[in-house]
Amino acid sequence: MKNNNKTLFKRFLKPYTGKVIAASSFGAFSGILTAVITLFIGKTVDTMVQKNQVDFPKMFQLLLFLSLIVTIHALTQWGIQKLGNTIAYRFTRDIREEAFQHLNKLSANFYDTNRHGDIISRFTNDLELVSVAFTTVFNQLFSGLAMIIVSLISMLLLNFKLTLIILVSTLLMAWTNYIVANKSQSSFRQQQRQLGKMNGFLAETIQNQKLVTLLQQEEATIETFETLNAELHETGKKAQFLSSLTNPLSRFVDHIGYLAIGLVGGLIMIHQPEAMTVGMISSFILYAAQFSKPIIELSSAFTQILAGVAGLNRIQFILEQTPEEVQDEQTTLPAPKNGFIQFEDVSFAYEENHPILKNLNFDIQPGETVAIVGPTGAGKSTIVNLIMRYYDVTNGTILVDEEPLARYQLNDFRKNFGLVLQEPWLFQATLWDNLTFGADHATEELVRTACEEVGMMDFIDRLPDGFNTQVDEHTLALSSGQKQLFTIARVIINQPRFLIFDEATSSIDTVTDAIVQKSLQRLMQKRTSIVIAHRLGTILNADKIIVLKDGEVAQIGTHAMLMDQTDGLYYNMFQSQFQS
Repeated sequence: MKNNNKTLFKRFLKPYTGKVIAASSFGAFSGILTAVITLFIGKTVDTMVQKNQVDFPKMFQLLLFLSLIVTIHALTQWGIQKLGNTIAYRFTRDIREEAFQHLNKLSANFYDTNRHGDIISRFTNDLELVSVAFTTVFNQLFSGLAMIIVSLISMLLLNFKLTLIILVSTLLMAWTNYIVANKSQSSFRQQQRQLGKMNGFLAETIQNQKLVTLLQQEEATIETFETLNAELHETGKKAQFLSSLTNPLSRFVDHIGYLAIGLVGGLIMIHQPEAMTVGMISSFILYAAQFSKPIIELSSAFTQILAGVAGLNRIQFILEQTPEEVQDEQTTLPAPKNGFIQFEDVSFAYEENHPILKNLNFDIQPGETVAIVGPTGAGKSTIVNLIMRYYDVTNGTILVDEEPLARYQLNDFRKNFGLVLQEPWLFQATLWDNLTFGADHATEELVRTACEEVGMMDFIDRLPDGFNTQVDEHTLALSSGQKQLFTIARVIINQPRFLIFDEATSSIDTVTDAIVQKSLQRLMQKRTSIVIAHRLGTILNADKIIVLKDGEVAQIGTHAMLMDQTDGLYYNMFQSQFQS
């Protein structure tokens, strides 16, 4: 992971090579100016060390020169800050954009096996930590390195013995930071994992708050949250405690070094007056501070840096995921022309040795409406996942127009599907943007016709902004039924060749259901349609009904044929629903 992080830094910093060079140049120049300022402070002190012997002309001359140097130094610091912030923010922006693009290329398996709240946390909390850490390091790195180098050279020119004291104290400081870093790094990784876990729980709870209230599980969810929050508190406390040791320990070692400089410098003045002056000791103490200051500042920011590294590891996790293969040497076929689907001995398991589907054999003729029914967990939605090729079969073959499904170019194949799920999906944009999502060719006439078919055109006409109305909780709060109607209208507008409905009318009242069923019947004409149904009354006119039980095909036939089999699963399910 460390090598991957280095590669990531190099790749994303490469576009800003010019700015990096400019910032490093400013940093080097700033370090030189700092050394010059320190040198002339010492010379200024030496102009007034003797009683009644202050050299005022020379002192004022030195002070004027110092004022000029300090002004230039301030301008270089401003340049470093500006360049550092620019590089840091653009670096983070580029990572976020690439990570999101990569996220859109991942397979359904990634989303099924990772909590959505944790994924969101990686894009928000973790990348924010990366940004803060990167900004902290970048703003201090260039001037800090230059200051260390120039200060070291200046100290060596002044006195080797005193320089040796500072080097020893600095090495002791670096060793202390290294020990603390090793101890605290794993704690920060654990803290970020725990934060992602808690965000995942929050996202799920908020999304299903009505169900929590209905089942009176408020106390249980509060208890779970308190447990997660306590675990986050403990891991965070441990990480913060360990990392917080770096700054006080560094300052303690640094101050011991100052005391040693004063003691040794004073002894040199006593025994070798010609080799040391008060001004030189003053300059040396300032040089020593400038030499250790960047190290202390970085140790002070160690908490942010370690948290940023942990955040970068978590965003790297997304970038390392293998994208879904949209096209390879075998995917040579464009979209199917007819829509003839065949399952031949198809078996599938999400986890090894836990099969969901077992040896399925059936076909779906072009233009045919096929309903898939069965108890919960029978594998109905899994069949749709396989047809859409969100997952590949474990055994057997799925043929489309007598060609293996794997031979079709994935994007071209999926464009032919219209999908209406049990949970409707609209995003925060205008009604027009929602309705024409994926259908750039849509005309206003086509959109109006689709909305009329689902009985929503009158509702839109009554809105002050019509199709330009913003869909959000503040501007336009829609019921679940209205959202589903707009979702169905979007499918009509896209004019797909295949239709898949996963209990599409489950959230719609009886009156609205009748309107939608009529529009769906028109929509399904001359299209291959697959209907996953729990309410069996909605599939009476299906050309074929496939009944699943425990991942196997239990029955196949029309409604009338299956009702004649009074000992069959379908008959019992139908009778159970209508009797209740």
